[in-house]
Amino acid sequence: MNITFSKVEAMDPWQFSFGALLVAATKLDTQLDKVLKKHDLTSKQWFLLVILDSMFEYPPTLKQLAEEMGSSYQNVKQVALKLEAKGLISIEKDPKDARALRIIATPESKAIWEKLTPDAAHFMGQFYQGVSPADADTLKHVLYQILQNLYQME
Repeated sequence: MNITFSKVEAMDPWQFSFGALLVAATKLDTQLDKVLKKHDLTSKQWFLLVILDSMFEYPPTLKQLAEEMGSSYQNVKQVALKLEAKGLISIEKDPKDARALRIIATPESKAIWEKLTPDAAHFMGQFYQGVSPADADTLKHVLYQILQNLYQME
């Protein structure tokens, strides 16, 4: 990075933060893809598995999954089809609504977490290096508010 903190301090905080979020999102995606490559996953596939594993008590519909991921139905469907081909999820018609597709984690998707844990811990340690727990808590609250704002803009 060619920008020094003294330059950052001189910038408008709203503009810097906005630009930094855009750059961080791109770089995060690239770095995460590098880590996940040895597990034959992309960051988007990993994210779908994370949301599926952590956000739902009952297998969600593809539409619900897309909403939680902040992505389009079609994009999430493409990611889901690739995960289904790898045996990490199954896509089944909802028994009560044949138009709805339910996404179900397979035993293989649950087993992948054991393989990913060491790499994930190392990645997260590097990603958050130098960030205090208090700053991480503040970041969580700020990002939550930003996400709320973005969803309200839709």
